[in-house]
Amino acid sequence: IFTTSFISRQCFTTLKSNMTNYASAIRGLDKLISSFQHGSNFFSTMQNDFDEEKKEHSQTSLSFINSTRLIEYSDDYFDKYIPNGRFISGTFDTDNDWIIVYQAFNRNIAEHAVKNQNFLTCTNFYSKTRMTWIKPNFLWMMYRANWAQNDQHQTNILAIFLKLSGEGFINLVKNSNKNKGEVNRVNLQWDPHHLPNGDKVCNKRAIQLGVKGTFNTKCFHGNIIKIEDITDFVKEQYNKKMNNESFMVPVESTLNIQDVKGDNNLAQSDINRIKLGELWVRQNYNNNSTKKTGKKARKRANIAIDDE
Repeated sequence: IFTTSFISRQCFTTLKSNMTNYASAIRGLDKLISSFQHGSNFFSTMQNDFDEEKKEHSQTSLSFINSTRLIEYSDDYFDKYIPNGRFISGTFDTDNDWIIVYQAFNRNIAEHAVKNQNFLTCTNFYSKTRMTWIKPNFLWMMYRANWAQNDQHQTNILAIFLKLSGEGFINLVKNSNKNKGEVNRVNLQWDPHHLPNGDKVCNKRAIQLGVKGTFNTKCFHGNIIKIEDITDFVKEQYNKKMNNESFMVPVESTLNIQDVKGDNNLAQSDINRIKLGELWVRQNYNNNSTKKTGKKARKRANIAIDDE
């Protein structure tokens, strides 16, 4: 280990002049000289630089097209890939610790998010205080945003690579439906999957997470790896669908939570609370006093986890 008592600035300067063909080595020497001059921690500086370079490389290598397995949609898609019941499904990589979640925004927010890889700095259009919803299922997002066709507030579809472990996606699931009514909370819903034409697949449930407060600004935004606009791909597939041509969708798998890295995984109490893995059975939400059904009756019955 080199110390200031054995290495002089003149030695480094001489070495630097003889290594003009090695740009990376020169940058390292400059940082080493500077760190000795100012008494900073060289190894900490180099580690931070390495982490930044690793993050930039990760953002560059990840892309929706390259990270998903795209296939032609067929009528047996849901029978093949999505089990009955309440399961976390989508496109993910447990080895590299990410999952893709989808959101739809107007063009102002979407363009800012992609350019800056950040929503929170879009202060003119993006609200930090509102609950924002993330969905890991492509066709559910197409149903919600109508394939980016009509709604002026959902003109752009974003694929967001989100860290799976730590304070990322699994942490949001772990903390869901705990803090009802509080500023900092996560709302989990099990909604029906949807066919490309919008029809419901009621016995197969798709997870949605509504994040608010620090769960939005810290846990969600603090664990975004990459934001990518996939609107062109979405519109291309929509046009093919409308012309009765073959169109592409991502293959989605069921997440085994035991495969998620780290020690912040779901406990059995979390699994029970959110009904993960349970089958969905249509229930009668009639309220005896009002004889009403639907969302209002479900709220009165304090049943908010499922949407028929």
